[in-house]
Amino acid sequence: MNRLAGSVAALTLVMACAVNPAQAATEPILMGHRGTGTNKIVPENTLDAFEWAVDNGADGIEFDARLTGTGKQVVMHDATLDRTTKCSGPVSNYSLTYITNCLTEFGNTHPPSVSKALDYAKSVPGLKVSVHVKADWPKSQMLDLATKIKSRGMQDRVNVTSNDKSNISDLAGAGVKRGLTWDNPSLPSVAYVKSYGNYFDPRFTQVSRGYVQALRAAGIVVTLWTGKSVGDYEDMNDLGADRWHVDDVAAARDWVNS
Repeated sequence: MNRLAGSVAALTLVMACAVNPAQAATEPILMGHRGTGTNKIVPENTLDAFEWAVDNGADGIEFDARLTGTGKQVVMHDATLDRTTKCSGPVSNYSLTYITNCLTEFGNTHPPSVSKALDYAKSVPGLKVSVHVKADWPKSQMLDLATKIKSRGMQDRVNVTSNDKSNISDLAGAGVKRGLTWDNPSLPSVAYVKSYGNYFDPRFTQVSRGYVQALRAAGIVVTLWTGKSVGDYEDMNDLGADRWHVDDVAAARDWVNS
């Protein structure tokens, strides 16, 4: 083969291998955000929500964890009970028993403890779980959470994230998967992310495909949040991340499969 023919052949091979970024993305792992997000399909962050997500094609669930006034771990997104339950006041003012007996704002169910949420997840073979720790927890509480995960033999399918960097630092060497949740347009370096573990959960509107792929190349599992519409799914797909947090797993699964 002469030099010109070889160059043409090489160029042809490169063109043949080139793909659209969206086409290059692998099928994402779909995580039910708070089970069902804020869709009011069933109450968010409840066992009913997690079951609904699983029944509608979720590969995993995400839930939020807070500390009660008595130092117990409860599944709750907000700092107060007002939006999601018929009770009111700060979560930190009440006991776990009180909160888990509050009726949800609709749906006639109750917020679960973190232990109950993990028990449910354990009962579903292969279900992935992301626990988002809200606010700053004492190190003893973070290590207790790690113990809850390990005592159930779930360390291979549960990861813990938080916006609070000290929470994640406290889990170093604890034997659980960990990483940062990120909601800031000023993005950290890959090395910075890696120093807090192998998971990173950024708001999808704040990252580029190049940034996501650099993280993945470093062995970091990237979970984008939060998909709420077809337009969101299209944008998230273009980024090529490992996992998506979505509010309506059924709709997201239909879109991915279409």
